[in-house]
Amino acid sequence: ELNSGNLSQYVFKVDFVKKIAHNGLNMWHHIPKSFPHIDMKTGHKVDNDLDKNGRRIEMFLFDAFEQCKSVVGLQVARTEYAVVKNQTGMDSPQTALQAMGRLHQQWIIDAGGSFAGSKVAAETEDLKCEISPLVSYSGEDLTGYFPKAINLPFYMPSQQEYTEFSAATAPQARRPSTHYLDAESDVARYELEVELHGQLGHVLEMMEDPSY
Repeated sequence: ELNSGNLSQYVFKVDFVKKIAHNGLNMWHHIPKSFPHIDMKTGHKVDNDLDKNGRRIEMFLFDAFEQCKSVVGLQVARTEYAVVKNQTGMDSPQTALQAMGRLHQQWIIDAGGSFAGSKVAAETEDLKCEISPLVSYSGEDLTGYFPKAINLPFYMPSQQEYTEFSAATAPQARRPSTHYLDAESDVARYELEVELHGQLGHVLEMMEDPSY
């Protein structure tokens, strides 16, 4: 019985990729598939044929391993698996967002945090939950950061994101938020406040200081 799978996430050196592209793999795989076809007896189109009536010729990226001098595999927790193969439904961007949101929500709970209304993170705009990888890569160093119940949607950026992704340090035209939460999220409003203070800070100080 197998207990591990391949996430199909590979990292190659650029020089090796150039070598493979130049030499070519020339390793074709014939994959049995079911294709829509015309029934020659009836003349009708058959859309849902369970029979493997065709072959799709594919090349697999991992065939390049045979030309590597060494290959290293990393074993990760099952919770990191969120394959994206379809546009909608199972194994789609929506299910990947859901898996990531629930993983990050569990990190917060394990660190002593809680969520208002006991809401569960999901892929919908009002229930998304994300912690920047610049803050925590696998749930570490989060204890003590969540003294109050958290409202979803929630995004926890790093201090580096607060400074680099606002116009306070790099005056320019406003750009969209770099995370997936919408403009109504708390961090999006914070980014806007930082930007406005960077551009209008002196004016605001004059308005608040009666000595001017």
